[in-house]
Amino acid sequence: MSRILLDTHTFIWLSEDDANLPTSLREAIENTENVFVSIVSFWEISIKLSIGKISSQEDFNTIESRFKTTRFILLPISVRDTIQLSQLPVHHKDPFDRILIT
Repeated sequence: MSRILLDTHTFIWLSEDDANLPTSLREAIENTENVFVSIVSFWEISIKLSIGKISSQEDFNTIESRFKTTRFILLPISVRDTIQLSQLPVHHKDPFDRILIT
């Protein structure tokens, strides 16, 4: 069984058909049986859009409805995830990437 977790920018590029997403990665995603997106990616998009750190071709309110048209699986964040997060070594400090790791 093949599976992959999309990081936030990969998810954005894929959903917006952005040229920043390499064709080889797009094909790998299309050929992967289980594609996951964490709820933290939606959180990150919301925050970064509101502070102007990223831009989107679409209004944020449409992201959920577009997501529902995909075959992607939404991963929640649990209390256990936050406990594991607190035990990770600090390789970098981006909180969104750190929660994706758990």
